Amino acid sequence: MAAHSVLGAASLAVQAHADVELPTGERNPTSLDMLTIAGSGERKTACDSLAQRGVAARERELRDAYESDMLAYRNNIDAWEQARSEAKGSKVKGVEAKREALNKLGPPPQPPLTPLLTIDEPTLEGMTRLFRVGTPASP
Repeated sequence: MAAHSVLGAASLAVQAHADVELPTGERNPTSLDMLTIAGSGERKTACDSLAQRGVAARERELRDAYESDMLAYRNNIDAWEQARSEAKGSKVKGVEAKREALNKLGPPPQPPLTPLLTIDEPTLEGMTRLFRVGTPASP
């Protein structure tokens, strides 16, 4: 069980940084799907907690950064929406001028990535969403 936990933590640590290249040239992610089957009280959670101390520390760092990144994102999106409204407003005359102003504005700012690397109680819907909005090493 201990080796299982360490192997899972190691896989999580490298999956955003490297892929496995097969002899055929095909590239696959280094992520692993793992399941531990053991009785209650056999220390599954204790093994995982110990093996994933570094993962937990990285998640805390990501959460701390996320708060300030989200504030900056909200400010940026408010400014972008205001600028978009002005580009579409009556002060900009003509279709071509409006199109040019909107093209110059560019795409909307992107929100920061969700700061989760692990999930305690996963659901299919939650994991699907996390793949869209999470970090490259999302579970």
